[in-house]
Amino acid sequence: MIKDTLGKIYHPILHRMRNSPRLHFFTISKMVKKSLKKEERKPRLYVDVTNIHFKDTGTGIARVTKEIASRIVNYNQKYDVICIYNQHFDGYFDCNTNEFITFSKGDIYFGLDHGMYYCDKYEKLYKALLKNEIRVFFFLHDLIPVRHSTTCRKEIVKKFKIFINFVINYSGIICNSASTKDDLKLWLNENPHLRRNKHLLIAHSLLGCDFSVPHEVKTIGNNDTISFLMVSTVEPRKKYDQAVKAFDILWQKGIDVQLSIVGRKGWKAEDTFSLIENNAEYNKRLFWYNTGISDEELANLYQKSSAVIMASITEGFGLAVAEAAQFKKPLIIRDIPPFREIAGENAFYFDGFEAQDLATAVEKWLLLYEKGAYPDSSKIKLRTWDDCTKDVYEILTNEISGAKE
Repeated sequence: MIKDTLGKIYHPILHRMRNSPRLHFFTISKMVKKSLKKEERKPRLYVDVTNIHFKDTGTGIARVTKEIASRIVNYNQKYDVICIYNQHFDGYFDCNTNEFITFSKGDIYFGLDHGMYYCDKYEKLYKALLKNEIRVFFFLHDLIPVRHSTTCRKEIVKKFKIFINFVINYSGIICNSASTKDDLKLWLNENPHLRRNKHLLIAHSLLGCDFSVPHEVKTIGNNDTISFLMVSTVEPRKKYDQAVKAFDILWQKGIDVQLSIVGRKGWKAEDTFSLIENNAEYNKRLFWYNTGISDEELANLYQKSSAVIMASITEGFGLAVAEAAQFKKPLIIRDIPPFREIAGENAFYFDGFEAQDLATAVEKWLLLYEKGAYPDSSKIKLRTWDDCTKDVYEILTNEISGAKE
């Protein structure tokens, strides 16, 4: 009993010690020295995909990493493009060969995958890269942990603050949308005391959307009922609680509509989980795919839906908005900058955070639906992942003037 108790106390302490950069000072110094070499070769663009290399979480960030990484490796023109991963304090390795890689003058490092879990460990290496004329870039999805910290886990907020304060000291940041880029610039203006690179490049490449048309897949629910679809992890900022309560209002008024939710269980949303699972319409007119479904099944759900709802209070991009537009599905979405950036005037927008606000919006949309007068999402000009990746490559290699600033 005493041994178990002591183990619970000391295990996290020992874990932090083992992962402390200070404790591994000499190991890190040796790794940095080993990682830098003067080599006569074609310059390389190293794309860091550490997280996705070890585990595909199925999140939106993971999808972005996969889509860009799978395409950018084909841009072997001025640079040899190589996907890499790091392992503890041992340095970086080639994803294909697992061989240790070295950096040389003229190379580029691009942290495509979310580096907030390891950026501080590799600070000594990244600084050494800059000193050796190797540019260091990072990809930014949003500033939600600092803008809406109450909607995130405390450990995420802590790690993200370290990450964002870290990356502003390097060569550049590529954002996933103009909205995120503008928010980053605003945040920097609001925090003039922060140490940063005065010549930091802040650019963006709006994300792409490519969904193959699936074969028919059996789904639950009544196909004759007007159906609405929501796609994203179930967490506070997505406002699923507002949506479910809004549909309760509609059902109580005798409006026969269906709501399907595709999203894994997230954090700080236990009340929302209960709200869904204990709803009188659960598995009747309210459906929740919470264990993960294939892209083919998701595409089929998009096809069968009458409209897609996005109620998020904040986003960096809004993948479901773009995906719905690809399937030419009408959109009922909150009026926030990233959604406006994607959809323009081709969506039905709503405001307010109460259930009645969304219920009223859906009722208004239903009236437009009956007349065939709702905003047409097929007019939305979507980008492909090839478009997105091309921009990212050009920004990194500085092959276009202005670099999408």
